[in-house]
Amino acid sequence: MSVCQLSRPSLFNSNKERLLTLGVFFFLFLLHITWNYHKYLDFTKFDDYICDAQVQNHYIKNGRSILKLQVDNFTFFTKASSSLRLLQGKRVSVRIFNSNVTFLDYLRGFYAPSHLLGLYSNETSIRSEIANAIDSQHSKKLFSSLYKTLFLALPASPELREVLTTFSIAHLAALSGFHLGLLVFMLHLIFVLIYKFFQQRYFPWRSRNKDIMYLSLITLSFYVAFTDFPPSLLRAFTMMLVGWFIYDRGLELFSFENLIVTILILFVISPSLVFSIALWFSVAGVFYILLFLRHFSYLHKAWQFLFLHLWIFILMIPVVHFIFEEFTFLQLLSPFLSMLFILFYPLALFFHLVGYGGLFDMLLNNLFSMRAETYLIHTPIWFLILFLFSSFLAIKYKFMNFVILVFAISIFYQIGLM
Repeated sequence: MSVCQLSRPSLFNSNKERLLTLGVFFFLFLLHITWNYHKYLDFTKFDDYICDAQVQNHYIKNGRSILKLQVDNFTFFTKASSSLRLLQGKRVSVRIFNSNVTFLDYLRGFYAPSHLLGLYSNETSIRSEIANAIDSQHSKKLFSSLYKTLFLALPASPELREVLTTFSIAHLAALSGFHLGLLVFMLHLIFVLIYKFFQQRYFPWRSRNKDIMYLSLITLSFYVAFTDFPPSLLRAFTMMLVGWFIYDRGLELFSFENLIVTILILFVISPSLVFSIALWFSVAGVFYILLFLRHFSYLHKAWQFLFLHLWIFILMIPVVHFIFEEFTFLQLLSPFLSMLFILFYPLALFFHLVGYGGLFDMLLNNLFSMRAETYLIHTPIWFLILFLFSSFLAIKYKFMNFVILVFAISIFYQIGLM
C-alpha cells in the first residue's frame, strides 16, 4: 500500500499573483530610486560637500593610503595622507569634491578626492571596545583580524585576505547564512533553558519553539544592525525572516521563489545592493544549495552533509573566478574546512567570551603557514553565461546537474595551458 505525502503549498498560487507581487516590488524600488536621486541632487548641488562619515576600512593599495567611508546615503573611497594613524572604526568630518560623481557612481560607491576636516577621537563604541578585547587575546594581527571579521564583520586585513584567497574560504569569514544558522542554534540552546522555566510556571499553553524563534530573530536583528548591515549577512537575515514567515504558515520553504522574493526585498530596502559582489556571491551560493536540495534530498543526511559542501565548492568555481583569478591547490581543502568550521565557530566564540580566544592560534598558524603555487584562472564571460543558463535549466532537468558539474570542473583546463 502506497503512502501519499501531502506537499506544502507554494508561496504563490498563480502567475497573476507573481506578476502583481513583481509590480509592487518594482514600484517600491522606483520610489526608493527617486528618493536616492533627490539625495544625489542635494549632494551635487555644490562642487564640494561637507559631512560626517564612518571609516569602514583603512588600508594600503599600490603604496597609497586609502579610506573607505560610509555616509548616511552612500559609500565612497578617497586617498588619505600616509602619515595618518589607523582610522578604521572612527568618525570623521570630511569635505568631498564631487564634481565628477554621476548618479550611478552615487548608488554603487565611488572614488572622490577629499580633505579630512576633523576626527572625533573621543568617540568610542561597543564595537571598537570588543575589537580591542579581541586584539588583546592574540599575539598576531592576522588572527585578531580573522576573529574581528568573523564576529564583528570588520574588513579583513590585507594579510588575512591573502590567506582567505589561498584557501578559498572567504565565505567563512564573510558573515552570512552559514553563521546565522549556527547563531540561531546557539541562541536556541540558551533560550530554551530560560524559557522552559517560565513557561512551565506562567504560560504552558504557548508554543516553545515558536516563541524561542521569535526571540532569536529579535536578537539577530540587533546583531545585524550592530555589524552595520554587511550585504551577505543582510541577505541571510532577510531570507531567514522570509523563510520563517513561510514556514510558520505551512508553505513550501525551500524554493527558488523564496530566494527571488528575498532579493526583491533587499533591492527595495537598498538599491545600491544591486552592485554588491558579496551579495551576488551569497545569492549564487543559496541558489546552488536549493538546486542540490531539489534533486538530491533523498540522500541520507550524512551523505547530504558531505556532498552539499563539495557541490557548492565545485559549482561556485566559475562564478568566483569570473572576479578573482587566483587559484592554489590548497583551495581544494575549502569544503572540508567548511565542515570543520561548524565546530570551530561556536568554540571560538565561547573561548573569546571567557578570555581564552588564543587557544586555536597555534592550529591556525600551522594551517595558514601552508604554501602552494598560485595559478591564474579566469572565467570568460561567454562561459559564465553558458554555465548560468545551464544552471537554470538544471532546476527542471536533473541530468543538467551533471552537465554543470562537468562545466565547472572544466575551467581547470587553464592550468594545463600555463
